[in-house]
Amino acid sequence: MRFIMYKTQLSAYHNSMKIVFTGGGTAGHIMPNIALIEEIKASYPDIEIHYIGSQSGMEKAMIAKLSHVKFHEVATVKFRRSLSLKNFGIPLKLIKGIRQAKKLLKEIKPDIIFSKGGFVALPITMAAKKSYPYIIHESDMSLGLANKLALKNAKYLCSSFENIEGKNVIHTGLPLRKSLYIPKQKTTHPILLVMGGSSGAVRLNNAVRKILPKLTEKFEVIHLVGKGKIDETISLLSYTQIEFSDDIGKLYSKASVVLSRGGATALFELVALKIPSVIIPLPKGASRGDQVLNSRYFFDKGLCHMLEEENLNEEALLGAIESCYNDKELRKRLMETRDIDGTKKVVELLLN
Repeated sequence: MRFIMYKTQLSAYHNSMKIVFTGGGTAGHIMPNIALIEEIKASYPDIEIHYIGSQSGMEKAMIAKLSHVKFHEVATVKFRRSLSLKNFGIPLKLIKGIRQAKKLLKEIKPDIIFSKGGFVALPITMAAKKSYPYIIHESDMSLGLANKLALKNAKYLCSSFENIEGKNVIHTGLPLRKSLYIPKQKTTHPILLVMGGSSGAVRLNNAVRKILPKLTEKFEVIHLVGKGKIDETISLLSYTQIEFSDDIGKLYSKASVVLSRGGATALFELVALKIPSVIIPLPKGASRGDQVLNSRYFFDKGLCHMLEEENLNEEALLGAIESCYNDKELRKRLMETRDIDGTKKVVELLLN
């Protein structure tokens, strides 16, 4: 009887909660947040959820599709790795974003803030400091700049990979959306799904297009090229170009093999869904080197094939895709992999 009363009181407390989510800039910073929001709403529909993002980022359009989430905008700044005059405007714009975030948090009065990192999240975690408790999550094997700056005042750092250690670090895995788990579809021909990331990848796109005549002899190719990167000059029956898909689960359910960059979200999704993949990570310089570390982790466990961009040529790419597709041991190891979806672990941490 006491347990039932406690459970009822706990449920009532949860339903009166207010949670703020933040993070954006790329799909990798947004999709895990969506996974958590959907999981929370499924059990506690009365929890009030807010999302703070940038004024022109992709998170605004993606969160707009969730009718039960209130979206708010603040000014954000992205640090450019190359020398750029735009970097000189960072301090003023960041201060503006922090002020806007402080005002929003004062109005919302959240019980907890969850930050997925990225430059979009920085004004919110800096505004929160010690006034509002927040949890941060790191997708990659190395901490991004926003999470490094937010770590000092964070209640917890949730990590996708177990290599990150520290006083308040909890290894949870990466939150993945339920909509990804679609039963495998039967296809008449093996399908190669090519993904360059939410913004596309010019070099990957060009490399694939060069070997299309040979690729389409064996595979039907579905190519996520990125916004504005469709090549109208290509007309092949077994080749489909798509700028961006917000229903990636449906494409995954058709895929026999995937060619992808090494973003953590894509890697965790592919392993969780048991799809053989060839990973070509963005090299250090084009990124902070996180994609190389992420890809090497799964490659060393025998859960994907990997091709360094410096070795990317027509022969190597075609060979890597065919080798991956035919790798029976890889498929076996993927089928034996368990517990990399961190959705339930992170939700439990947030609600407690």
